[in-house]
Amino acid sequence: MTHLVTGAMWVVQATAQDPASYIPASKILAISAAVLATCDVQDGLKDGILNEPERCHFSPDTLLCKTGDAHDCLTTPQVTALKKIYAGPRDSAGHQIFPGYMPGGEEGPEGWGLWIISGEKPDRALSAASNAPGRSVLSVMGVGFFSNFVSEKADWDPRSFNLERAVNDADAKMAQVLNAIDPD
Repeated sequence: MTHLVTGAMWVVQATAQDPASYIPASKILAISAAVLATCDVQDGLKDGILNEPERCHFSPDTLLCKTGDAHDCLTTPQVTALKKIYAGPRDSAGHQIFPGYMPGGEEGPEGWGLWIISGEKPDRALSAASNAPGRSVLSVMGVGFFSNFVSEKADWDPRSFNLERAVNDADAKMAQVLNAIDPD
């Protein structure tokens, strides 16, 4: 659990630390369409479903905007953020802290709109205020965990998040209580 929440904050940081990295909800459909165009037929049936998303080798670079910014493409910082989301966090030695998000789950009522981007289900109209960094379920969960449980500071600043320090602090303080890794 501590690694899950650390991974959540890492995704939040990937999309919010630099405002140019934020991927608005309006681009989810383009990401999903590009993933499906690349990987949907891998199971032998073009049906809009990835049966084995772990076999999908989608490159976010294919969505790079050629001129300017638009809803059907990503800017260079957004491509970088998307790569991080798919890859998941690793420490400086290259060890995976928590798995990244597999391609194929971007769209839908419980997809990235709710969890990673805005905190809103895509069937609801998004206001400019809700379609902004810091509103996703991952953001609320991660900031709440690190401010209330790990740092015990209500004014904890998510911009201070450092992956290795965060996972070490979270494990030291909360692993015994939260991590279900002992089969006994």
